[in-house]
Amino acid sequence: MKVPPPRRKFELHNFNLIQQSCEMSRQHARFFALIGTPGIGKTVGLKHYAALNPDSTRYIWVRESMTTKKFLWELARIYGYSPYKGNNEFLTWLARYQALSKHKELLIIDEGGRFKFRQYSFIHELRDLTMDNMGIIMSAPKYFIDKLQRWSNRSKEGIPEFQRRLDMVIPLEDLTMDEIKAVCADYGIKDIKTIKSKFLHTQTIGDLVKGIEEHLFFGKNL
Repeated sequence: MKVPPPRRKFELHNFNLIQQSCEMSRQHARFFALIGTPGIGKTVGLKHYAALNPDSTRYIWVRESMTTKKFLWELARIYGYSPYKGNNEFLTWLARYQALSKHKELLIIDEGGRFKFRQYSFIHELRDLTMDNMGIIMSAPKYFIDKLQRWSNRSKEGIPEFQRRLDMVIPLEDLTMDEIKAVCADYGIKDIKTIKSKFLHTQTIGDLVKGIEEHLFFGKNL
């Protein structure tokens, strides 16, 4: 069994859209939600932007078990705010920090769709306190907007206020045929019959790379 090479970044449509969205959000202090199925490349694209812009971008990944306090504590650690004296004190400090900042900044909240409905009230508070100088990008699964609407219809606390603060919902798209062919070619797979039979149905870059590695390095049939 061959060992597959390290995973590479493919600058496809979604990857480039994520970079453009992050830059627009940062420069114009906008709040965007990036929506897409798992494996479509949200985290790779967001981490890439954060790595290229370390002085102006903060990245935080939401875990399933995160409470509001744990999220804000982790955010405070990323900003270098210490010692942590509570949510209100930190949010007040962050608002003052952003107001005094000489350049626009970006906060990336990866997997923000994992929050419980009560936790979105602090996101709209965070947005209100920093909206003049800080953009926010939140990534979430494809069903996130439908979930928000269901909560809103049921009058769940904080959801309508959160929705009103979203400037734009940006959907990420499935792979195109040309993108699938290009990624396959990068791995040395150029036979059209093989591509059509094994990879053409693939929707996300994560699934495509996994399928290619299984085909090339593990000898498995998809």
